[in-house]
Formats: sequence, structure tokens, C-alpha cells
Amino acid sequence: MANNMDQYRKSPRAKWLEYNEGVYFLTICTLNHVHYFGTIVDGEMCLSAVGAFLQNELEHVEQHHPHVSVLQYVVMPNHVHVLFTPMPGNTISDILHTWKSFTAHSINKALELSGPHWQKEYWDR
Repeated sequence: MANNMDQYRKSPRAKWLEYNEGVYFLTICTLNHVHYFGTIVDGEMCLSAVGAFLQNELEHVEQHHPHVSVLQYVVMPNHVHVLFTPMPGNTISDILHTWKSFTAHSINKALELSGPHWQKEYWDR
């Protein structure tokens, strides 16, 4: 039986899009908007060790995730904006689930942390 709250929950997915090809702009936030990735000082983003690790992952995403091509990205203190193209046959939700899991595990292992923890959803435009 479906949770009655599901009917009131707003979907993050664009209603006008078929999700079978194209370029997507996603915003992916940290859980509780914690500033894992750095701070903004004098209008410039200063990456933390976690932010630098995440940026490196985005720059080399095809090495671990050949089913996606990242065109542009911006790492912010508590979220990341990503412009990407999924390869045919791959869904956004599958790509993001894999990517969030991989980045969290990799950052935790490399930096001996217990985060970052991503929000469950994402927002696309």
C-alpha cells in the first residue's frame, strides 16, 4: 500500500521531459544543506578537502561512470550543479544513485570521514 504522503510530495522531475536523451541540468544537495564542500570568501569558492575530492571526481567522471558525460559543473558549499548527458539506455535516477553512492564511499574512504551524505532527491531543469 502506498504511503498517503506520496500523493502530496512534489516530484523533482520536469513534467515536460521524456527523459530518454538530451542534456540535463541537475542540482544535487547535501543532506540538511551541510557545507561539506567549502566556503565562499570574497565571492570565490574555496574548496574544502571534500570539495576538492568531489571536483576531481567530476573532472574524471567518465573513468568510473562511462555511461555519463559531464559538460560543466559548479561545486558550491552545500550543493553541486551539473550539466551532463547520459548515454543511451541509462536513466537519470540510476546514474545519480550510482554516482552519489560512489562519491560518498570514495570520499569517506580517502578522507576518513562519515559523509558527505546526499539528499535523496535532485532537481532538474
